[in-house]
Formats: sequence, C-alpha cells, structure tokens
Amino acid sequence: MRFFVKFKLVGLVMAIGVAAMLLAGCGCSEAGVGDDDDDNGGGDGGGGGGGGNNPAGDCEKPFAYGEGVAQYVDGAWIDATPDVYSTDWRLNDAAWVDCKELIFVGHDTDKNEGIALTWDDSAYIVESLPSVSGDWELTAIDSAGDTAVAVGGDWESGSAVIMTRVKGEWERVQALPHVSNNWWLTGVSLTGPESGYAVGLDLERGEPVLMKLDNGDWNTQGPPGEGGISSYYLYAIAMHDKENGLAVGRNLNGSKGVVIWMTNGVWHFPVTPGDLGADWDLVDLALSDADQGILVGRRFDTSTGIVLEFDNGPLRSMPLPDLADEWTLNGAAIDKETMLVCGYEEELGEGFILRYENDEWIIDGRLPFKTTGIISG
Repeated sequence: MRFFVKFKLVGLVMAIGVAAMLLAGCGCSEAGVGDDDDDNGGGDGGGGGGGGNNPAGDCEKPFAYGEGVAQYVDGAWIDATPDVYSTDWRLNDAAWVDCKELIFVGHDTDKNEGIALTWDDSAYIVESLPSVSGDWELTAIDSAGDTAVAVGGDWESGSAVIMTRVKGEWERVQALPHVSNNWWLTGVSLTGPESGYAVGLDLERGEPVLMKLDNGDWNTQGPPGEGGISSYYLYAIAMHDKENGLAVGRNLNGSKGVVIWMTNGVWHFPVTPGDLGADWDLVDLALSDADQGILVGRRFDTSTGIVLEFDNGPLRSMPLPDLADEWTLNGAAIDKETMLVCGYEEELGEGFILRYENDEWIIDGRLPFKTTGIISG
C-alpha cells in the first residue's frame, strides 16, 4: 500500500509484508517491494491501498506513484515527480475526487508525519492536515462524491488514524473503537460519502482488522475466521457496492495469501489457486465489476510478482513476462480499455508498469523510482 506491503506502501505494503513474515516466523527476505527505513515499519498495501478508487476509470488520466510520481501522457509514462517535500518521502495511495482533484497520501520520513498532496490538473498542492503526533503516516485513501477518507497509523500511540476531507478541508476522526494497543489501517473503500469499509492489522493479537463506516460512524466488524484461517492480516480492500467486494492479505500461519469475499452482504473465503508456491501474499486489487477484477501480490520463494484474475468465476493465476531476478508487484488498476499493474525491480533499482494487451501482460513503461501503487484515469 501499505512495513507496507500494503505494506500496499512501498512503505506500507512493504512494512506489512515484513511484519507479517516476522510474526509468522518466516525466515524469508522481503522480495523487492522496496526497503522501508522507518523504525515502526509503516507505509505501503497496499497500495495501494484502497483498491476501490475510481473503478470505472472515467477520469482518463492514469498515474503511478511511490517515491515519485509518473503520469501517462500521449502513450508514454512521464516522470512528473514534484519538488515539494523533503529528500525522503513516499506516496502510498491515491484517489480521484470528482475527476477534478487527484489526492495522494503518504509519509514524509524526514519529518515522521503523514502527508497529502493534490494534483488539480495544473499544479501540485501540499494540503494542510490535522496534527496527530510526532510519528504517524497515511497509508490509503478513497473518495465518494466530494468526500475523501484517508486511513493510516499513529506509531506513537499504537493506534489507527482516520481522516475525512470534505470540500477541501481535512478533519481527524476522534471517535474510534479501541481495538488493541498496536493496530493500524492499510486499506479503505467507500460505497458512499458516509459508508464503506477499512481494513488493517492488529499487531498485538496477530489478527485482521475490519471496520465498517455506516452513517458516518466507524465500528469494528468480525471478519470471517472459519475455514481453518484465523490468524491473518488484511492489506487492501475494494468494494463494488455495499454488499459486494473483496479484501486481500496474508495468512500468518500458512505463509500464503488470503482473500475474503463479500457476496450479497456475507463475507467468505474463496478458493485460491494452488500453483503459487509455498510463500506468497496479496497486497492490492482492482475491480471492474462485482464479479470481475485482478489481485496482485508477491512470491517470496521465487522473488517474483503474482497476478490473479476473476471473471464470473474462480480466481486463476495469470502468466507474467520475464523481468529481473528479483521483482514484485504492489499496485493494480483497471480503466475503460485495459488492466494495469505496477511493481519494482530490485536488481535494476527501478519501477515498472505492466499493461494487459492482446491477452498478455507487456512492459508498458519503466520509472526511475520505487512504485507503491497505480491509479487509472
């Protein structure tokens, strides 16, 4: 996101992946989502974090982001990184607001604080955020109408952070339920200005966090625990509507990816493909419909990426092009014409974009920075 695998951030997605492996007792190394230098491990999933931003692809202005920003212009990916922060920062997630403003959220590592950056089709604007603490981060964002909701973590207090933005003004949500002494949120998906879901992890208990926004109030929900899976984390979520959506993460006991699927208002575990190896997770997703979408993640045994697809049927893995020896995927997007995923090649020290074209994934562009996510136009 976003520690990110999501920590879906180069930050969060990575951090989460590392935290998940440590708590699961895995001796594997992080496979190329990017290095996170924060002591608290905050920041990627989830890339990409939210997964539900602009599912229709109506804004026609794709962006990739992470330790920089790239925009798709005239058939090519152009580095458009603004010089607005310190020397060490990253963007963890992004959301369009009425196709007029693109809001990025992330972390300024030098200042140990969350950041929000808006692109208004002419310039980047650094947004003013409510004060939280001396060490905190925003990991994911989504929008509905003129309302945006960003989530993250306050590393000083060991609790989640939720902020709302209405007509350009940010406000921190103060009334959050107590989950534990060490928990945070890595993904959010809105189904309306005052409805939606957020996901994350409870590091104290080794359990997922699932929260529901209903009529403007946030409350914890009991995520599914049947099917032999009880100790797992959730990194990203994408809701198609109030009763249909998916969330992804990692099983801490089985060292494999986790998918929870809501159908007609009921959460359940779908069957995942059996050809993904012994150690893998899922960090981001994008939907084109309630029963169509893609999920991306990482295989730690081969240090490569994963793409799963579903189209009115079960999840299936998709073949990917040959890249460097160590690479990962951490972001997914779907626009009107195609599917896009982004990742990072550790060996080459650069990000990349894959586009699905003529029934295969092809390299669509390379970027001079680590990516954490991608958003369609």
